[in-house]
Amino acid sequence: MIMKHIPLKQAYAFSLSIALLFSQQAAAGSESGHDILIQAHGGTTESPAPENTLSAFRKVIESGADGFETDVRMTKDGHLVIHHDDSVDNTSNGTGLISEMTLDELKALDFGSWFGPEYAGEKILTLEECIEEAKEMDIGILNLELKPERAEEDSISADLSAYVKLAADTIIQSGFSDHILVTSFDSDILSEVKEYAPDIRIGIITIPDLTVIRMLNLSMCLPKDKPLEDYEAEDLKNLPEMFFKIMKNFGVRGDDPDDALLELIHSVAAVVPPGTTYPEFEILAEKEADVIGYVKSLDFPVDYVNCHYNTLTEELIESMHAENISVMTWTPDTETDLKKVIALSPDVIVTDMPETALSLMN
Repeated sequence: MIMKHIPLKQAYAFSLSIALLFSQQAAAGSESGHDILIQAHGGTTESPAPENTLSAFRKVIESGADGFETDVRMTKDGHLVIHHDDSVDNTSNGTGLISEMTLDELKALDFGSWFGPEYAGEKILTLEECIEEAKEMDIGILNLELKPERAEEDSISADLSAYVKLAADTIIQSGFSDHILVTSFDSDILSEVKEYAPDIRIGIITIPDLTVIRMLNLSMCLPKDKPLEDYEAEDLKNLPEMFFKIMKNFGVRGDDPDDALLELIHSVAAVVPPGTTYPEFEILAEKEADVIGYVKSLDFPVDYVNCHYNTLTEELIESMHAENISVMTWTPDTETDLKKVIALSPDVIVTDMPETALSLMN
């Protein structure tokens, strides 16, 4: 079944043209002396259900994975719900931004029929419901990516602080916090979590290596003062033919170069603060290109670094372990990429293919 939106991992797949040379160390498990935990990305498994739903999370247990990753957003009336996108357009029979809808309005929608008739009537989960289900499933680790609506200003807004405190209080009051990890691309959010609730484990997510974009000098083709989330097809011009060839070679869907680039830009916009322009994003990408240096530059302690699999290296793992920081990686979803990642033996792999990952480890 074709999903209604393209996952971020596919939009970034082209950057593997500069993929690292992986070392040939032993595979994970008893032979390596250290187990790799496998997490289902958005609850996705090879027996798929609509992502980030109760049906998907229950399939995680059937898959044998150790846990799942999911996303947390806030409703108009101050409730936290489980959903990846900022709108419900692609995953329900309704339309609109979650931040502009009440919990009752969201609960009235069907989040399963778009995926298949057998999932008709699937309801959006609140954070409390998600944690309770995770407790019932007795999962090893619940990875909650925080996705509040972020104001364009750099400072922490009152709304953002309220979101962080509500998420932290919900986690602490659940009695399941030892099994929960809070992650985000936004270091300000994680700093706020750590200051408010220092016992909650946190993980910084880092962006992929985007050297190819900078090498092809795409900034010459794109508006310099327009937020990434506002890009439209007409904003794209003079797209280098080589860029499209690279994207096609690494599996990005679409027959039109402009569509492929727009897909990439909107995926990038989802992991950076609202209002970020392309030149600002390039600065961010350059900053995070050195994952080790970036993590060490943070002014608060993290428990995990969650790096894209094309930036995972033996040096990164050794360096982070020396700082008592565990290493996660997202989201290798082919057998070839999973083999390379497993050979490096990170602490956690977040993938849409947990059964394949477990099979390869065995």
